[in-house]
Amino acid sequence: MKFRWLVLPALVGLVMLSAASGSVSTQSVGSPLATPVFHHVHQNSTDPAAAIAAFQKLYPALLKATVGGFEGVQIPDVMSILFTKVTAPAATQPQSAFLRHVFSVPNVRELVQQLRSMKMDVRPLYTLEGTTVDVSTDTFQNGMTRAAYEEAKTKGALAPPSRTGGYIIFRGPENVLIETTERTTLEPGQAAYGLVDMWQDHPICAEIWYRTHLNTPVRAGRGGAPAPAYTEATCRVPKSEPSFPSVDKEGTRRQPGGGAAFGPVSLNWFVAQAETPLAPTRGQLVDHIAVSVPILDPWIAKLKAENVTFLQQPYAFGEMRAIMIEGPSREAIEIIGK
Repeated sequence: MKFRWLVLPALVGLVMLSAASGSVSTQSVGSPLATPVFHHVHQNSTDPAAAIAAFQKLYPALLKATVGGFEGVQIPDVMSILFTKVTAPAATQPQSAFLRHVFSVPNVRELVQQLRSMKMDVRPLYTLEGTTVDVSTDTFQNGMTRAAYEEAKTKGALAPPSRTGGYIIFRGPENVLIETTERTTLEPGQAAYGLVDMWQDHPICAEIWYRTHLNTPVRAGRGGAPAPAYTEATCRVPKSEPSFPSVDKEGTRRQPGGGAAFGPVSLNWFVAQAETPLAPTRGQLVDHIAVSVPILDPWIAKLKAENVTFLQQPYAFGEMRAIMIEGPSREAIEIIGK
């Protein structure tokens, strides 16, 4: 299930705004620290100019921008994708916590045709019937396990594919993985970005980590009901059965899931498929995610007092300062502030 989306009207021109420009500008001394605001996803790129051009061709509403001295693309007041130039293609294996960007467009089937014309890799989605489809709604209910499928089939209660809406998954510029969903309320040329899909070794434990250290809000349970209460002692729960459609022939274990909201963009978590711990994101294709805060020093004090791992001490980010910390599945998290 996806979180809400923010819509970007088609715009042109060069924008120099930080994606955090809508955040609160003051923090009262002694008051609880407000949840940070999502800022950007940072990638390593052998050719940032080509990556920017490719992203803009895929999603024309994205603006070329320079943020903190890094070139990239941007949805103002929502988020940016920024690039650091590297001399060799960055690794995507072993698997790190980053899974994929998640965009939304008016018509995913038109996007599939465009991707094929650009010779981009549209990932086949494996189905419960042993076939593959490009669009998730060309097969049965998203997230259906084989047991549920067989039971519904036996009872004659298997609803046919809707073949409307849905999502696709493909490899974008420099092979970064991208999911794109269909949202028919968007106008031609519009795009939205509301999620970063990620893996977590233990998603429920990760939710506790993010609430404790980054003050993210408690998420509601399914249907708005209170979420089950977990502690650090009970958060490692068994993985679910594989479900479909999936980019993996054997299916995807989607539960336990989780996430964390940072203003207009949320992190959406799937449980890691392998039993081996996820690799650090630093140095990989997607190097880190970033959030912004009004004032950095109170966060430095808080995180140090809580024994959070610092990957980098304060450094310059344009006219701001930043620190880099490590999340629960070795994801690098940049925090930017004054």
